[in-house]
Amino acid sequence: MGKNRFFVLSIDLESEVSGILDNNYLIMKHTEIIESLLSLLKKENVKLSVFVVGEVLKKFPKIVDLFEKFGVEFHCHSYSHSAKRPDSEEEISKCKFEFEKKFGKSPIGYRAPQGKISKEGIKCLEKLGFKFDSSIFPSYYPNPFKYLFKNRDIFKYKNADIIEIPFTSISPFRFTFSLSFVKLLGRCFYKAAFRVFRIPDIIVFGFHLHDLVMPDNIYSKLPLFWKVIYYRNRYNGLELMKEFINYFKERDYKFVFISDLYKFHKGRIKNNG
Repeated sequence: MGKNRFFVLSIDLESEVSGILDNNYLIMKHTEIIESLLSLLKKENVKLSVFVVGEVLKKFPKIVDLFEKFGVEFHCHSYSHSAKRPDSEEEISKCKFEFEKKFGKSPIGYRAPQGKISKEGIKCLEKLGFKFDSSIFPSYYPNPFKYLFKNRDIFKYKNADIIEIPFTSISPFRFTFSLSFVKLLGRCFYKAAFRVFRIPDIIVFGFHLHDLVMPDNIYSKLPLFWKVIYYRNRYNGLELMKEFINYFKERDYKFVFISDLYKFHKGRIKNNG
């Protein structure tokens, strides 16, 4: 029997370029981007895990309905996407409340804004009944050196039952493998890295709606530095995503929900957080 090789496609459903621009939610007006995404995933038979901000659940239920009709799974991504209190009890509990109000069940997964999860945040997640977290970037960005040397494998936190499912980073240099980085560094860069270094058996790949296409009404509001960053492959996000979906299909990866990873690994891993 061959190896278990899994690919998780996950989206943070939030305001555009949150943390750089104010939470105006202009991206939610571009339903054509969402429809193109869901059409591609339906055609490719790819599952999608959605980490949704509580404000989106409250203010944009019709957008959430678009995703729900596709058959995605939902998890929490804080209430307001605050970088100052990303894993506070208030942010987590308010998102949990909106989640339960919308879906009639409790969430099991959480992702902290900008990957900022703390020991206190993990304790809060456990207190509120969450089962896993998927916040950590074991890389230089966006939290230099905070998680750089963290375990890149799925692990269980010490003195807690919460399982951490980190984002994927590539090579000994730990380049984050996400759509925003693929757009910035290029498809050739990552494919070369995959040829030289071992491809992980588990891929957790993240993106945002604005990574698929950066509309003019959002791009024009960016500071100059971020305009330069987002200019490269500004309109090609969906195309690049399709290319890498097929890349991993050809290598016999199974496309699963992030909850499937949690279920597969709980009880199989030791505390090493």
